[in-house]
Amino acid sequence: MTDATITRTRYVPPSALKDPKLRDQVALRAAEIGMVRKEAGELRETLENGLLFPGAELLMPYVYGRALDTVFDYVPAGALLWLIDPGRILAEANRFADTIAKETAAAALKPSFHPPPDALFLGADTFERALGNFTAVEVGSLVTVASPREGWAAPVEVKRRPV
Repeated sequence: MTDATITRTRYVPPSALKDPKLRDQVALRAAEIGMVRKEAGELRETLENGLLFPGAELLMPYVYGRALDTVFDYVPAGALLWLIDPGRILAEANRFADTIAKETAAAALKPSFHPPPDALFLGADTFERALGNFTAVEVGSLVTVASPREGWAAPVEVKRRPV
């Protein structure tokens, strides 16, 4: 069995920021979203100088030339997933998708630089479909179905359903 620890990182290689192709792609996206010329020029100058700035990780889809990989791209086929409280996981995925939609709308109103959300994040539906590609053990709250006999441990009902 292989375990994995997933940590959040914010690494953006400064050398990648100086790439003229990156600057061209960022300039194109800035024009698409209607960024103010002054702000777009400041962003271009920052990239030309290879300077890191808050939010530089938003450029990663342009550094790689594609949408970012997801954790599901690294989980081998046939892996067994343990989902603790799957209803809560899906509710959180929907809440996160709503937050991303609101923040994207707010960024579009300014307009400030932002890549298309699907280049950075999985939507809730895509996340749920990706979970469906694996065998999952769903663990919810344990609820007893009958009163225990005196001196006995409370019974546990285990239900199985295909995923």
